[in-house]
Formats: sequence, structure tokens, C-alpha cells
Amino acid sequence: MPCAVLNDSEVTKRLRSWAPAPSPPALTIGRVLRDYWRSDWPAEGMATLTRLRIETGTGRVESRAVASGISHEFPKFDPRRVGKPYRYAYIACNPAHATRGLQQQVGKVDVESGALTTHDFAPDRYVGEPYFIPTGAGEDEGVVVTIVFDAASQLSAIVGLDARDIAAKPLFTARLKHHVPYGLHGCFSRD
Repeated sequence: MPCAVLNDSEVTKRLRSWAPAPSPPALTIGRVLRDYWRSDWPAEGMATLTRLRIETGTGRVESRAVASGISHEFPKFDPRRVGKPYRYAYIACNPAHATRGLQQQVGKVDVESGALTTHDFAPDRYVGEPYFIPTGAGEDEGVVVTIVFDAASQLSAIVGLDARDIAAKPLFTARLKHHVPYGLHGCFSRD
């Protein structure tokens, strides 16, 4: 039986509470995602970027939180480094004082030192999952691209940040004529 596995408990909870019996699932999902930015969920304890080191010979697991702030989501790193050591990860996050609501920052985490540098889109803009696109040989030589929803205008933009200096002015902002619903990450299986 086909199945989509989604990693988003807030959307699942809202789907259950918003789904009228005769409504097709696609319409319900669209409606939930369109209003998702209004979420007043508590950010405290939602997600902390944690690095696990697993010794394959002994099975010993070492766990270490590597970022400050709260509500870290969607960690990404240079796709050329899958299965290899890497130093930088890019996340959607909130500052430590933001105890409620969705992520309004994109952060660059140095997983060796734990240092976090952010680009802040507050007060009215909310970020989606950041993607790292390599443009050179260096591990942080590239562009971090994300969708940003502007709650004031109800429109979205595609924003590109310099991965070497994530706090700097965006490299580009492509303003769209409509909103883009928040994406979900997960997987699909036909079995």
C-alpha cells in the first residue's frame, strides 16, 4: 500500500483537527500548510542540533549538542560530503529568546567548535528548509538557498545566502507572485 512518511508532528496534529469528513486530503493539507506560519507552538525543547558519533566496532555512541539557540530544524551540509567528515551544517533556527513560533533564521553551524552564525528574517518572515549548493572546492564555498514566507505580504521569496558569510546581505532574492506552502520532509514508499 502506498504510504508517505512525514516528519512533522504539528502538521499531523493540525490535519487531524482540521480535516472535515467530506474534504479530500489534498485540500486539507493545502489549507493547513497555508496557515502553518501562524503556529504558536512552543519552540523550547522542539529540536536541538545533535551530533552522534558511532563506533562501528564497539557500538558505543557519543552524543553532543553543537548549537545554541532553540528550535533547530532541517540540518543540511555539503552534499559532496555525505558519508565523510564535514565541518559546517546549515539549519533553520530561532534565537534563544524566541520561545514560541516557527523558525525565522537560517544558521551556519561549525560542528567542530559549536559556533552558530545566523541570518535573521524576523519579524514577519519565516524560513523553510535550507539547501547548500556548492559553487567551489571549499566546504563552505557555496550558496544556501531557502524559501522565505513573508507573513505581512502573504508572498514567498527564494533567497540565496553566501555560505561563507551567512549573516551578510542576501546574494539574491527572487520574489514570487504567490505564497509557497511549507514543505514537508519525509519519504514515500510504494510498499
